[in-house]
Amino acid sequence: MARHLPDDYPTALDILLRSIGERPPKTDGDGGMATFIYLPHVCFVGAFGLEHVDRSMRALHLLTRRFTGEFAIRPFLERHEDRTLRVLRRWATDPDVHVRRLVSEGTRPRLPWAPRLRRFQRDPAPVLELLEQLKDDPEPFVRRSVANNLNDIGKDHPDVLVDVATRWLKDA
Repeated sequence: MARHLPDDYPTALDILLRSIGERPPKTDGDGGMATFIYLPHVCFVGAFGLEHVDRSMRALHLLTRRFTGEFAIRPFLERHEDRTLRVLRRWATDPDVHVRRLVSEGTRPRLPWAPRLRRFQRDPAPVLELLEQLKDDPEPFVRRSVANNLNDIGKDHPDVLVDVATRWLKDA
């Protein structure tokens, strides 16, 4: 894809985003394969957008409604942690279920098939702050992601997992 788009990332991204159409397809998180058509779009942002954080975050917000941006957001967390976490805090209350799920899936320290987020393996506090916002999400799709993220954290910090789960159980 990068060979056929302009070298200038903002120009390339504009072309890329125009190619996705006006509205996202209706999906219910069932894992169907049709949405994989957007995988190259998301990968492009993660690979080439690191020097254009704001523009890339807007693109990931739009793209994750079509296909998850959980792999693409990880390089932003590594290189621009504070800026990316500020965006994710806002997205934790987004009306779109897929955007809220990205907040949890994208910050999983041990997301399968993705590089580990070693910073969050050492100190999961920034992730736990996001999970607090999402733990009672009305959508099971998001709550499952929160549970998976907490399970990841528990592999490195079992005491944290027990403490958080115990605390959350009281008001469940």
